[in-house]
Amino acid sequence: MDDSQKAEKLYQKANNFIEHENFEKALEYLDLALKLNPIFAEAMSKLVFVHYRLNFKKLSKSKVFEIAEKALNLNDKSPITWKHMGNAHFFMEQYVKAIGCYDNALQLDKNYDSALLNKAISHYQLKDSDKAIEYLKKVEEIKPNFKFFYHS
Repeated sequence: MDDSQKAEKLYQKANNFIEHENFEKALEYLDLALKLNPIFAEAMSKLVFVHYRLNFKKLSKSKVFEIAEKALNLNDKSPITWKHMGNAHFFMEQYVKAIGCYDNALQLDKNYDSALLNKAISHYQLKDSDKAIEYLKKVEEIKPNFKFFYHS
């Protein structure tokens, strides 16, 4: 098994820790994956989410933004890197730019439910409830178990 395959396995383990909300352990595995494969854009961009969930205790928002930019520059054909670049803009309260990144992610994967959800939340932040609800409904179409409440 070469280093890139080992890095992929570590990335999958990190995702498992993320699912179980063990973000410290996820960060550890992502760092290990990136030591083996420093140009692993998806692992790099996943750091954006992990640092957010760790409330930017280990890295500032601006440093996390730089990681997102680097990941996107390494692989702009990945919906994951686009989504996390969108998240980085969102954390900086740049909601219009975030929506543009989520749109790019959705061009690459039209059923990327978390990009749709984040796009909905960005529209909500921009006080565009109609658009937010529109995208929440699209998430519900893709993920029937996803439920949300809204007032029309």
